[in-house]
Amino acid sequence: MYNLLGKQIRGRFGFPSGVITTNSDVARWMFEYVPQFGFYQGKSTTIEPRAGNREDILAQPTPDSLWNAVGYTNPGLPETIEGFRELRAATPSDVFLMAQIGESTGEKFAHCVAEFDSAGDIADGYEINVSCPHADKGGILIGSDPDSVRSITAAARKATRKPIIVKLNGGF
Repeated sequence: MYNLLGKQIRGRFGFPSGVITTNSDVARWMFEYVPQFGFYQGKSTTIEPRAGNREDILAQPTPDSLWNAVGYTNPGLPETIEGFRELRAATPSDVFLMAQIGESTGEKFAHCVAEFDSAGDIADGYEINVSCPHADKGGILIGSDPDSVRSITAAARKATRKPIIVKLNGGF
């Protein structure tokens, strides 16, 4: 067993957010067949649905790298919460489920966190994504300003007692 942000988890490997496990069916399959996975990090969600960027969203600039520019494609907060509810019901209790929030203001980040919390124990913690370089509103724009990051983090912290991590950009 391993400890992640105060929760005992079964494995130290997990799914990063992105294009691999964007739905609960794939995640459930992976947890069943790869027991070393101890955490799941959901894609960024926003209050309203977002179509994201038009394809091509993947690029391979060198043989050993892969880039994506999804653009916060997501069905919106209510549907994401429902997906987490289904995932939590089908996921072993020793797996950490982290909801990722990608919004544009502290108030909107806090709203998303509060909505997740009011849905019950479907998420074990939250990642506040202020680093996404391809989000039109927010992302690297707010993530490169320490005062914005502080105020967003403080707003999210007031909305929950669960663990919070902040996804920063590389130049922070």
